[in-house]
Amino acid sequence: VTGNADAAGHLALLLRRNVFIIPLDRNGSWYRLHGLFRDFLIREAGRALSDHRRRGVLRRAALWCEKQGYWREAVDYALAAESASTACQILERIAQSFVRDRGDVLQYIRWIETLHARYLEAGPEAEFWYVWALAFCRRYDQARQHSARLSARLATQDGDTAALQRRLQILRISIDSLSDHLDDAHAGAAQWLAAARDDDDPFNVAAATCIESGYHSSHFHFAEARRAIQGAHEAAFQTGSAYVAGWVAAYAALSPIHEGDCATAYPALVSALDAARE
Repeated sequence: VTGNADAAGHLALLLRRNVFIIPLDRNGSWYRLHGLFRDFLIREAGRALSDHRRRGVLRRAALWCEKQGYWREAVDYALAAESASTACQILERIAQSFVRDRGDVLQYIRWIETLHARYLEAGPEAEFWYVWALAFCRRYDQARQHSARLSARLATQDGDTAALQRRLQILRISIDSLSDHLDDAHAGAAQWLAAARDDDDPFNVAAATCIESGYHSSHFHFAEARRAIQGAHEAAFQTGSAYVAGWVAAYAALSPIHEGDCATAYPALVSALDAARE
C-alpha cells in the first residue's frame, strides 16, 4: 500500500524487536497490532506525513481491501481518505452483494448517509440499494421519498435507464407490501410480473412472487399462494443468496400458519433460520 519496496524488511525488524505486533500466519501475511500502538502510529502519521501523502496511502488501502474482498474496510478507508469518488466507486460495485447477499443494511445505511451529510450522492446502483436497506429497516417513508428522488434523477440522465426504473418499480411494490398496503402491493406485483422481461433479476422475481403469495395467504387462497411461492423458490435458487432464501421461507410459512398447521410451519422456519445464520 505504501509502495515501500522494503516493507517486509521493516516488518521483520519490528518482529525481532518485539514491537507490539503479532503475526497471524506462518507466511507473515497478516499481523495484529496493539490498539495503543495503532493510536501511536496514527498520531505519528499526522505529525510526519503531509495530508496529501496520508490520503494517498488511505486511498490505496481502500482499493487493496476491495480487491481482497474486505469491503467494510475498503469503504472505511476511502471515507477516511476523504476521497468521495473512491468511496462512491467502491459502493457502486459492492452495493448489491453487501445489502442483498450479506444483509448488512445498518452499516450500508451509515455509509450512504455519511456521503449525504457531505451533500454528495452515490451512483444510481448504490442509491438503489440504499432504498432497499431503508425498507429492510422499516424506514418506509424515507424509502419512498428516496425512491422518488432516484427515479427523478434517472429521468434526467442519458442512456438507457429502463432496467433500473423497472427495478425501482418492484422496490416500491415491495415497500407497499412491507408496510401492509397489501392490495396496492398485489396489484403492482401482478402488473410487474405480467410485463416480465428476459433480463429481470431473479431477486426481483422472488420479491414479486413472495408478495403475490403473501396476498393470497392473507385472503385464504392457499392454492394460489402455494403456486406463487413455488415460483419464488425457483427464483431464490437462481440468486444463490441465503438471504433471499430466508425471505422466501418466511413467506412460504404463511399458508400453513393461516391454516392453523403450525406443526408444519415451525420446523420449516427453524431450518430456514439455521441456514440463513450459517
